[in-house]
Amino acid sequence: MKPNPAPRFTALVFLAILLCGVWQASLALRSPDASSRLENTATWPEFLAGHTAEAVNHVMAHDLPADPWLRAAGGLWRWRLFASGGPQVRFGCHDTLFLTEELRPWPDADRAIARRLDALAARTKSLAQRGITLTIALVPDKSRIAAAELCGITRSRQADQRLTSIRTAAAQRSLALIDLSTILRPEDFLRTDTHWTPQGAARAAFAIAQATQNLPASAFASGPATPYWGDLIRLTSLDALPPRLRPGPDQLATIQYPKPETSGGLLDDDAPAPNIVLIGTSFSRNGQFDRALEAAFRQPVLNVARDGGGFAEAARRYFASPAYRDTKPRQIIWEIPERVLPQPISPDEASFLDSPD
Repeated sequence: MKPNPAPRFTALVFLAILLCGVWQASLALRSPDASSRLENTATWPEFLAGHTAEAVNHVMAHDLPADPWLRAAGGLWRWRLFASGGPQVRFGCHDTLFLTEELRPWPDADRAIARRLDALAARTKSLAQRGITLTIALVPDKSRIAAAELCGITRSRQADQRLTSIRTAAAQRSLALIDLSTILRPEDFLRTDTHWTPQGAARAAFAIAQATQNLPASAFASGPATPYWGDLIRLTSLDALPPRLRPGPDQLATIQYPKPETSGGLLDDDAPAPNIVLIGTSFSRNGQFDRALEAAFRQPVLNVARDGGGFAEAARRYFASPAYRDTKPRQIIWEIPERVLPQPISPDEASFLDSPD
């Protein structure tokens, strides 16, 4: 009887996979990051407490040399076969990507919105006593403005209704809120990124200047467009793939603003403190938004926004800093994405919300 080669072949395949895993694990454990992480747990008490195992698990999960390519292969498989971007991203029409965070409902959303707006009202009053105006710029969901590109993606009922809830609650508290959903257009958001284009950021900046100081808009020339893949491509794990295997890029054209007299970043010891301070999220750090504000207000802007800062992280750090304590701007612009207002409040944020000064 002729022997069946299938079991032997299967055993060889599993042996090859096992050896490949051992090879990848050994390379990961010899990396500088792994050595530093494991060095801190290389004691018997740390081992018994399970910290050594935690360190090894972290290295295996994050430092395998093949990990970026394995993630990219998984992302490509997911996208091509199932038109899925994974847990954080959804694919709409024309390779338009949307952040899942915008679409989902959140528990106790109305309570979170009310608490944050109460804190904004208290902060507005506190700043007014120092002669400082607080302007709130509400950035709408990309999926709200570019709804025509959703193509079957469902926004939760809560997501659809929350802008109305925010407007109503803000009006009840007499907040100076500029709702940018009435300003921004679908083309003002990048397809492969959650953020606005430079043109959308400029439209928002000049609307804020018009609403707060009645300043007219100015025209500035855009530079040549270049291919650009945004943050949502990274979240789908497709950023490691060759360009021809990714969704089509955005064409990003920056705006040629005049060079500001002083930096809009960290304060220069020899320069006067800016009269305008910008706090907020990654929207304030993308699309040249701070440069657009400088052009719109015709003066320097100090940008202290933080990527991934949510509702309050940039504000919490700024109001605790010497830049705030030792100087007095005339105006603070607080940029807030619509999607962060209903999200759960962390303990650190809760402590900040309860302290209006």
